[in-house]
Amino acid sequence: MKKIQDLIVYRDANFYSTFPALARAADGTILCGFRRAPMPVEGHLHSRSRAVFVRSRDEGQTWTAAPELICDEDELGQQDPQLSALSDGTLLANFFRWDAHPLRERAQLSGDLMHESQGCLWTNRGVATVRSHDHGGHWEDFRRIPREPGWQTAGACRAPVLEMPDGTLRMACYGRRRADVPLSTAYLLQSADQGRHWEFLASIAEGDVSMDEPCLGLTAGGRLLSFIRCTKDGWLRSCYSDDGGRTWSRPRTTEVWGYPASLLRLRDRRLLLACGYRREPMGVRARLLNERGDDFNTAPELVVRDDACSKDAGYPCLTQLRNGNILLAYYIGLAEAPAVRFIGASVLAPDA
Repeated sequence: MKKIQDLIVYRDANFYSTFPALARAADGTILCGFRRAPMPVEGHLHSRSRAVFVRSRDEGQTWTAAPELICDEDELGQQDPQLSALSDGTLLANFFRWDAHPLRERAQLSGDLMHESQGCLWTNRGVATVRSHDHGGHWEDFRRIPREPGWQTAGACRAPVLEMPDGTLRMACYGRRRADVPLSTAYLLQSADQGRHWEFLASIAEGDVSMDEPCLGLTAGGRLLSFIRCTKDGWLRSCYSDDGGRTWSRPRTTEVWGYPASLLRLRDRRLLLACGYRREPMGVRARLLNERGDDFNTAPELVVRDDACSKDAGYPCLTQLRNGNILLAYYIGLAEAPAVRFIGASVLAPDA
């Protein structure tokens, strides 16, 4: 596997652009969704961050200049928009949301997990979805996914929805079960009605470290795989399920350093694993796995980008191009303009 070229998907110095997602619509165009927040920013919290997308009609070589809104029905800060193309042609977007409160309201928010930043208290208001039936021309059917009963947080997501062979959907999420255990659990939701309603299916992974930002993939043999961020030591955790996500193996510490991860099954049944690399030299890395996805520790690692100006980079996403190459998108900042974050992409040749 080798890199063929680097591309710019979207760059505007007036906006902090992060957390991309890729999906091919039924009309053949490729959409890249991402979070866009007005500059200046401090970190990843902004009350006016919005889920937007741009489009490519030439296999990722060029992109529309003006981003379009994915959701205009929610005034909360929108985070980590993900895109999925379902078999019936529907585009489904999932994202989570932050709500900002004055510091004086702390006592009224005691039941919620709060982050204090930028002179505000931020609370997670959970995952929401919208859908499009015209390739992203219009988005509709805004729905909030309720907090799981008894959980401290409303949940967050980083991975796109995965459609199973039987037409049901899976969404990997993460959140805190209990206030007295400050660790995240990775868990799985399922939907039997194309994402209109969701129910808790199972915990993917939990333990003595936080299990954050799980990605999800399905092998050709029907095994569900999940790679999970563990910020404590930086090594990805892996789990698998052979019953559609109802039960999972114990999390295993891999020899893949980096986070978070993204997983794509290629047309030849192999899998591509990509992750952000937040230590020197910072950027994005990828590994081409066998069709079982079990050789992640020994598969050669490709350095896709090593020129990020800070660890605030990565969050890769993947789609396969018509010619068999891979489009890998991410966000990154470069030394020439260290305050600017933009959506970049690289084209990979899997068999070179």
